[in-house]
Amino acid sequence: MRCQLCAKTEPLPDRCSHCGGHRLSPLGWDPERVAAAVSKRFPKSTISRTDPRAQIVVGTTAMLARMEPGTLGCVGIVSFDDVLSLPDFRGGERAFQIAWASAEAVAPGGRLVVQTLHPEHYAVQAVKDHDRASFYKPELHLRSDLGYPPFRRICVVSVRARADGDARALIDDCARALNGIGGLTVYPAAPTGAAGAKTARWQFVIKGPAELPLLIRAPLTPYLEQRRRGGAVVEVEMDPVS
Repeated sequence: MRCQLCAKTEPLPDRCSHCGGHRLSPLGWDPERVAAAVSKRFPKSTISRTDPRAQIVVGTTAMLARMEPGTLGCVGIVSFDDVLSLPDFRGGERAFQIAWASAEAVAPGGRLVVQTLHPEHYAVQAVKDHDRASFYKPELHLRSDLGYPPFRRICVVSVRARADGDARALIDDCARALNGIGGLTVYPAAPTGAAGAKTARWQFVIKGPAELPLLIRAPLTPYLEQRRRGGAVVEVEMDPVS
């Protein structure tokens, strides 16, 4: 496991820290797998991944967005923790948005069922209690303590090149160019390219004040305006969505 922010790495666990289970496997629940499981459990029901008129519709949040508010008898969110535990400071916000939209899609007297190992999480409790404020307050407190937007700005600097050594050398140059600039937190660089990819990719994250773009513009401009060894390219993404 590798942290996308500070680049710290740890070996994958062989046992669940919550329940002690040891039968761990890297399998998710995509819509196809969910539909197959639901078909076995409810063999007499009409199940579809595309037709909203079916008795049971299995789909992503995009499918939910096409449903009229207050028209569904029941909505079930499978593997809610996949969103809740995203390695992204907006993970809780996105989880809350999905659960709140699901609750709005349910008709009066209907049910929202959320599959989670963390029912005590404030995002879950806020939806359960129909209280947006009970989500916003702890979320803002968390972001304030950790220095995330809207209290500080974030920037991602990345380098891609044909050779891993070229990408690593250039990303290190970019990081050194930011040394000594007050108000910045520059995290260690980490490789982000997929295994076997034709190009290597490295990146690091910067946190800073509202004037973050002005603080990094001059130091990074030389690297943005020229191509380097092996055609390496520097990219800067301010206020990334994820």
